[in-house]
Amino acid sequence: MKFIFIILAIAIVFLLLNRTGSKKNLNNPRLTQDLAEPEKWSEVQTLLEENTLPSIKIRLLDEKPTSIEQSKFGGVPYWPKDKTYPRGTNGKLLTFIAQINFAEVPGLLEHYPKKGLLQFFVGNDDVWGLEFLSNKNPLEAYLNKAQKDFAVVYHADTQGAVEDFEQEISESFKSNMSPYSGESAIGFSKVEDVASPVDYRFDKIIQPFGRLNDELEEHAYESLMKTPDHKIGGFASFTQEDPRGYYAPDEEWLLLFQMDTDSNSNIDIMWGDAGIANFFIRPDDLKSLDFSKVWYNWDCH
Repeated sequence: MKFIFIILAIAIVFLLLNRTGSKKNLNNPRLTQDLAEPEKWSEVQTLLEENTLPSIKIRLLDEKPTSIEQSKFGGVPYWPKDKTYPRGTNGKLLTFIAQINFAEVPGLLEHYPKKGLLQFFVGNDDVWGLEFLSNKNPLEAYLNKAQKDFAVVYHADTQGAVEDFEQEISESFKSNMSPYSGESAIGFSKVEDVASPVDYRFDKIIQPFGRLNDELEEHAYESLMKTPDHKIGGFASFTQEDPRGYYAPDEEWLLLFQMDTDSNSNIDIMWGDAGIANFFIRPDDLKSLDFSKVWYNWDCH
């Protein structure tokens, strides 16, 4: 009899653990499992496929960059000799995270640069330059700040690169206050991007279908949330929720660049607890190649 009770106890624990794990997957869209396609999913999929956006997918290459001007994540950036290196509000040098050489990008997107180098820097602090919006710090006030704890820098051409950085700048490349370690070359491919269920435009796209039931919603997360998800343009991904839906629901903010948690033999990228970083820009600013009012966000589980 005692043996039977032990077996029953083990079975109950096993069922509880399975139930807990299943709930965790529902709450964490970036953890996936295979599910059968639910009824009416094809109707949802049709709406999504009718509302795709062109996007440049970025993938890590299992090789290091061979030139200072090459597109890459991490490492030492290209920098012109006559330009001041970016600093944050605390006076510290910002941390370089990525650069895109648009001469390497296939099938260029409308209004995005057709040439030149676009670089991304974040704060050298424990939140990597993230600034939280609130009633005391509304979006417009945040955008209009002359000094921020991140930077997006555009170089129309890449002549006269620094060959040897000053010691302070060189030391900043070794900082442990960074979302990555290492350096990797990156590759590109143009795709038609389907909305992820965390992009605030998802609900607008499927509105003709109506509200998703639990089964359809779960399948949307399971089938549409891809990771790693580095990209230029297209729909954004988040581990939490889209801040544009809260702070600018009636405005158009394009995804300028997205950098996910990822790794290969040359680089290890980790935004907090398997998070993701986004940089947004208004269409008019993008058309004029004005990157002074970019909106930077990252979140994690």
